[in-house]
Amino acid sequence: MGYGISGIGIDKQNPGTILCTTITASPDTIYHSRNFGLTWKPIMSGLNIGKIDFNVSYQKPEYNGNDSLIHWMSDIKINPFNRDMALFNTGAGIFMTNDLTRANENKTVTWACCNKGLEETVHLNIYSPPSGDVKLIDIIGDYGGFVFSDLDQPAENTFANHNKDRWITAMNADYPDSNPYMIVTAPRGNWTGKTKGGIILSIDQGKTWNQLQDPLGINKDIDQLIGYIKTPNVTSGWVAVSADGEAILWNIGFPIYAFRLVYTYDLGKTWGKSKIYDFNNQLITKENLPLKVMADRVNPNVFYGFGENLEGKGFFVSLDKGLSFHQVKAPENFPFVNLAGIDSEQEYEIRVESGKEGLLWIALNEYGLWKIKYDSVHNVFMGNQVSKTGDYIKRIGLGKPKEESEVKTLFTSGTINGEYGFYRSHDEGVNWIRINDDYNQYGDIRSISGDPRVFGRIYIATGTKGLIYGDITS
Repeated sequence: MGYGISGIGIDKQNPGTILCTTITASPDTIYHSRNFGLTWKPIMSGLNIGKIDFNVSYQKPEYNGNDSLIHWMSDIKINPFNRDMALFNTGAGIFMTNDLTRANENKTVTWACCNKGLEETVHLNIYSPPSGDVKLIDIIGDYGGFVFSDLDQPAENTFANHNKDRWITAMNADYPDSNPYMIVTAPRGNWTGKTKGGIILSIDQGKTWNQLQDPLGINKDIDQLIGYIKTPNVTSGWVAVSADGEAILWNIGFPIYAFRLVYTYDLGKTWGKSKIYDFNNQLITKENLPLKVMADRVNPNVFYGFGENLEGKGFFVSLDKGLSFHQVKAPENFPFVNLAGIDSEQEYEIRVESGKEGLLWIALNEYGLWKIKYDSVHNVFMGNQVSKTGDYIKRIGLGKPKEESEVKTLFTSGTINGEYGFYRSHDEGVNWIRINDDYNQYGDIRSISGDPRVFGRIYIATGTKGLIYGDITS
């Protein structure tokens, strides 16, 4: 048969009426029986049988390759007190009908999404660009990403190709502050195979996307890795864009290793492999060296690499737009942590400050908040822990300074002075103001960002409560 039967629903007012759902069929289908299962007829299947009101914008067929989003149907139930109401669940939420008995008359049954007020998405990284219509870029598990021009309305669509087929889970995105209309990310190909993993580019701030050519022919290992990420739902990696938008760096696949780091200066027409050197200027050939890259927000030639900081060996710098990275000793007393993982998947978060060359903020949970300065003249990292001993700083975001100040507003989630919450600082972490209460904690916090255009605004990416923003009310 090629698929299974999953959910079963019985009309308790008329037990001979039964519904069942398929699972992993193509398309998934709801069957209806009025004679205890002796015979069945489909009442919903794809877009051809039944009617579905896709009232959530990204679920519309025009954003799903002109096909139905319905998949992974598992359970289905008929309301025992109302024969007209039935519900089924899917990989895209819950759907409901209020006219099920129309099936008894061979009439069309209409189903609608009823997810309002329900939330089970996992938001992995968020970014607030300094200009443009888009106020927030949201990198999200399963759905790829959204861009929001109106924070109080659902985004019209996720990251999709010219056929409106979407890419899914990405790990991060990047853009140059000088041109935030250019956005780069590396999503997975979707479950249908209609999109493939790789690196994609938007030049209109997320409205449309095009996939760049793959870096084939560099070596056998990278060729095999590219082949692997072309299969459905495989992590494509981590990206960074230079401050002038001319260089794109791509850590291919996952885990994020140095030997998989490539660069392009012509939007993917040609690619090269970055070279990684140790303290002694010796080429590092270790295949499993962790290395995650991020761009300086001001100097277009500078990228930073973060790895496993054992014995101060976890920091790298490129001064030639990603052609090469050289190991630079970590700041004195910087803890032994692995910074090469996906920020939202570990208890750390790195932010490179916009508008100031060489300034980084790193939230290290039990090791507190660190302010790091890279001195390119002397090729040295300097820094110190700005939070108090005993404070836990899990996430860090930067926002617009207070009026008549050049100091970025800091936002964090963590435990300060023994009290967990969300906090704001106007003096680089010397003093903190708690901005939530005990009744609004929002569960699993994956990423935090301030807004570079609106003072006091915070964005919170959660793994449990959706995407949240807050403004100063007093």
